Amino acid sequence: MLFSASLCTVQVEQSKVLVKEGSVQLLLTIVDTPGFGDAVDNSNCWQPVIDHIDSKFEDYLNSESRVNRRQMPDSRIHCCLYFIAPSGHG
Repeated sequence: MLFSASLCTVQVEQSKVLVKEGSVQLLLTIVDTPGFGDAVDNSNCWQPVIDHIDSKFEDYLNSESRVNRRQMPDSRIHCCLYFIAPSGHG
């Protein structure tokens, strides 16, 4: 999924990992956004990420609001981590 905002291109990539500890299993979804913040003008680069997060919440809300709810995995974004490059720029 590619997003273009202003002069930056942000690509949203998802990968899933099954984490097991004892009898507890957790399907962890990692969402990476390569290209985020790489442009010269980063004034609106956050918007594609916000749109992606909002769409996941909207999908979940729509599935929960149905009369006949089906079992749908929770695809909402629960935590965002932002790693800053140690280059000293920014």
